[in-house]
Amino acid sequence: MIAPLNDPAGRYIMQKKWDVIVVGAGPAGCAAAYDLVTSGRSVLLLDRCDFPRRKACGGGVTMKAARVLRYSIKPVVVATVYGIHVSKTSSTRRTSTAHNPCV
Repeated sequence: MIAPLNDPAGRYIMQKKWDVIVVGAGPAGCAAAYDLVTSGRSVLLLDRCDFPRRKACGGGVTMKAARVLRYSIKPVVVATVYGIHVSKTSSTRRTSTAHNPCV
């Protein structure tokens, strides 16, 4: 039976039986949920934050991490980085550029 429940923020959640509940919607949790769904399981993916969310890394994903994901992140890519500037002061500025994406 499906019945609406109120969460603390006043939104509605549908009560249902799930085959699997994945807690944490970071890269590993999303990959696990994706694999389970593509194998025919019903999955509830939970995270403590709303999305999109602010992160210290700015949402950056390294090319190494992107290659191991089993799904494409292209639909949500906002920008591709080919170089960075790092400095403590203007006189200590370091620049790195690449022909392939850095992040």
